[in-house]
Amino acid sequence: MIKNISLYLVIAFALAYSSEALESSFLQTFLTSNLINILITLLAINTATVSILLSKLNEIAEKNKSFSFDETYTELKKSLIEQICLIILAVIVGILSSSKIIQCHLSHCQLIMDTANIFVFVYSIDILRDTGVAIFSIINFEVKNKKK
Repeated sequence: MIKNISLYLVIAFALAYSSEALESSFLQTFLTSNLINILITLLAINTATVSILLSKLNEIAEKNKSFSFDETYTELKKSLIEQICLIILAVIVGILSSSKIIQCHLSHCQLIMDTANIFVFVYSIDILRDTGVAIFSIINFEVKNKKK
């Protein structure tokens, strides 16, 4: 997890720095205007998907008593908690980035806030990707078991 977070921070910083170097405000404007809405939408999608995954896992567990999905349940729950934390972080970054006090006292304030926003966005997309991987794993499991 630390490795992933470090990677997301590096990606976020690279994108924020590149945008600043290119004097492009697209990413900053897009994320400032839309990030919280995107995060809430992704949370809604992920919550619905997780509920479907959990019902499928329960079906598999009932058919195959030898399977234990405790770790999977924990990871799915953790992904929802992570998304809620990302929403909270996005709100905090939004408040800080619009603060005149922070802007006056923090050098490279815009770069730091843009990096934080991009980090939140990249992290949330990876959570969505991870949920997609789980869906395909279950589909593959069912296809393999139908062939047996």
